[in-house]
Amino acid sequence: RDPEMSRGLGDVYKRQDMTIAGLTWGASDEDVKTALGEPEYFSSSPYGTSYDYTVKDASAGMEYDISVRVDKSEGLSEIDVRATKD
Repeated sequence: RDPEMSRGLGDVYKRQDMTIAGLTWGASDEDVKTALGEPEYFSSSPYGTSYDYTVKDASAGMEYDISVRVDKSEGLSEIDVRATKD
């Protein structure tokens, strides 16, 4: 992967009031699965759940790796998006 094309944007988005795939900060596990579907991978801890998705945009020749963290107490708390060229 090209490091210039792959950037972790979680901290940037965390400081902004915005939505990604219709999700807003504080969204529940069910909200994440409704918006993004079943994850390719997930892991749970006593503090929350992390979900990993890969989304391909064939028309743009791009692939997006999306990691989402949902805290048990706060709901959706982190989104990391990495874009790479196919």
